[in-house]
Amino acid sequence: NAPNTGSYSWSIPTTLTVGSNYRIRVTRNDNTALTDTSNSTFTIAAPINVYYVNDGSVNSTGDWTTVSGDNSLDGLSPGSPKASIGGVLAAYHLNSGDIIRVDDGTYPLGVNIVLTALMSGITIEGYHDTAFPLRHTLLDRGNVSYGSAAFELGNASNVTLDHLWITGAYSAVYAPTNAGSTGLTVSTSTLFGNSNVGIQLLGGNNKATLAGNTIFGIRDGVYNNQQGTGIQADGSDIVISQNTIYDAVNTGIQALGDRANVSNNHVFSSGTGISVTNGGGYSQSYTPTLRSFVQDNASTSAERPQAPSKSCERLSTRPVFSMNNSSTRYSVGPRLSSRP
Repeated sequence: NAPNTGSYSWSIPTTLTVGSNYRIRVTRNDNTALTDTSNSTFTIAAPINVYYVNDGSVNSTGDWTTVSGDNSLDGLSPGSPKASIGGVLAAYHLNSGDIIRVDDGTYPLGVNIVLTALMSGITIEGYHDTAFPLRHTLLDRGNVSYGSAAFELGNASNVTLDHLWITGAYSAVYAPTNAGSTGLTVSTSTLFGNSNVGIQLLGGNNKATLAGNTIFGIRDGVYNNQQGTGIQADGSDIVISQNTIYDAVNTGIQALGDRANVSNNHVFSSGTGISVTNGGGYSQSYTPTLRSFVQDNASTSAERPQAPSKSCERLSTRPVFSMNNSSTRYSVGPRLSSRP
């Protein structure tokens, strides 16, 4: 029994057996002679949590997929990959825990891939196999204008971007101010040759983990691929760890939010190596951790926050191993001062 609204939303019962011979029949309650059955069968498949993407090429061995990608395919198996990440996101309502596996290859991006709340909890994973170390997933935005990004966060929580190579954007990964995207993870990825920032998370995007990435600009005299800043993280409770960042003409790592944890990074050949402040705001619990190797930069700084009057400020930093930097400013060990 359903009202005659022109549509009916059907949640498929989990008790139904997987099969490809299902049909739908609709019957009018007050006149059972009025009935119709779907013209063709449809499939009820087992729950899917892995989706596949491939470009137009296939290697004879080692690939995750076995045919060229095509967005007319369903993307549900290695033998039927879609041609783009956007093709998967447009075709399916993904659930937390779902994975999009993007095979070795080059993927031009005509628009930003916008990750909304409906995509919370998903993982987008690029190709990686130790047997084929030269193969990777390259996403080329092909547009370095302001606002262009490979991934733009829009209220998506707990998204993971892993083993991706990203270039040709204004910022490779971008979360606008107060986009409300918490818990982002960017791991083991290579972000290079973008115009502005490798990873740019503006205020209101908290609890991100940025770990194990390689981030660098290209110093070939072309302005729009120098990627002036490696990581800019303005949100609170950000973990920035085990990244290698170099050739950032402005700043390797800039962390402005409360309780930043910046540790075990290697930053070199950049303008400012690491700059950690709390953006002018005050938090009594502001405790950045700096335990990184910084070398051959123009400067390195870890600045304590500006505290209001009649309050205390605290900056605790762990050792920064600094070598061959033009200037260095940071604090080592707990520092507690009170202002009258």
